[in-house]
Amino acid sequence: MRRAFLGAIAQKQKSILFALVYCCMLAILYKYDLIVHFGYTGLDWSPTIFHVSFSVLVVVLMAIMLPFKLETRSIFLLIACYMHFFPSMTFAAVSGREVHYILAVAFGGLLVFLFSFVPIKNIAVRPITWDMVLYISFAACSLILLLIILHTGVGNYNFDYYEIYYYRSDAKENLPAYIGYLRPLATKVFLPIFVILAFARRNHIMQIIAVAFILLYFGYTNHKSVIASTIVAVAIFYTFRFFRSIEILPKLFLIILSACMIQVFIVPLFIELREASFLTSMVVRRTLFVPALLDFYHIEYFRDFDFTYWSQSKISLGFIARVYDINTPFLIGAEYFGRETMAANTGFIGSGFSNAGYIGIAIYGVVIGLAISYLNSCGNRFGHALVTGVAFTQIIGAITSSDLPSVFLTNGLIAMILFFFFFPRRSL
Repeated sequence: MRRAFLGAIAQKQKSILFALVYCCMLAILYKYDLIVHFGYTGLDWSPTIFHVSFSVLVVVLMAIMLPFKLETRSIFLLIACYMHFFPSMTFAAVSGREVHYILAVAFGGLLVFLFSFVPIKNIAVRPITWDMVLYISFAACSLILLLIILHTGVGNYNFDYYEIYYYRSDAKENLPAYIGYLRPLATKVFLPIFVILAFARRNHIMQIIAVAFILLYFGYTNHKSVIASTIVAVAIFYTFRFFRSIEILPKLFLIILSACMIQVFIVPLFIELREASFLTSMVVRRTLFVPALLDFYHIEYFRDFDFTYWSQSKISLGFIARVYDINTPFLIGAEYFGRETMAANTGFIGSGFSNAGYIGIAIYGVVIGLAISYLNSCGNRFGHALVTGVAFTQIIGAITSSDLPSVFLTNGLIAMILFFFFFPRRSL
């Protein structure tokens, strides 16, 4: 008993240390690279003792609360902290943002943590075999791809990275609306499941088809997420299938930041660089700090103006009159970036606050926490590695960059949960 207690204390101390070192590295990269090259986007340096102390306190409390048992809940909470909550607290500390922002992030994060531990019994109907899951995913991917090709034309595909936005815009104008719902259902639900099962079950024919599906979906939809989300899903699946430890995640994030610091501080000693580090720009700025900045802009704007009360969402069924002529992401894009065509999409904190203030954050935080809890129960039934890999895009997207109703309806989280009802009662 004493040894277990001391082991738990040591683990919490290590969790706090990793979190604080991570935030310090983020702050250094923020000051010496991001502000230098991207200060015009709203990134500034105005730390105060109060902001730093408050933010450090929140980070320490979250690090203490992090579970380290290898399960879906632990993986999602840890990734959410390192991808969003810790960068948000770092951003608040070094830029001296209003205390309302820190409170909103801490409040939302606390609710996600607490409600992810609410026990939810797994719903399971008559299970099917893994081969049946594989073939159903194959059939769904095939059917949706055929429908996309039917409307776009067999020869109207594109593999040129620099032309994807042109083709995507053209497809948006010409494809029927229902394709906009089927595409993410295929690429964010059925395709990751199909690819993981094809490789996990070593079905060589299906493996070849899986790679072909990835290329074809990218070529006909021109969405980078087709490749990115599938690769991430497979990587997460195999990581936690073979390593069997969650402690690899904090180390991985620290390694990534170490690589960024080498590009920022070491490489310029040997090579003259006039532009921002590509790795730091893509990972630290776009992935970690931009969502935090957009959360802040949503909170700052809607503290002074009317909430939308979900009038822009289909879940209101048109019963609530629209408060603004344009949707919130474009409203923020026009207000803070001077571009009405820019969609400043944000996660549950910014979108929740824009809908109903702290009440909106509370609703979204509770729902995300309960969703994580249910997915954790699914992981207990047929494998945490599979559940985490497949659901990663939806859950982390809801936390960092998507409005929650869109995650459930458009991005396919509800369809995924319903499909999970039929999965076998054993690990893959």
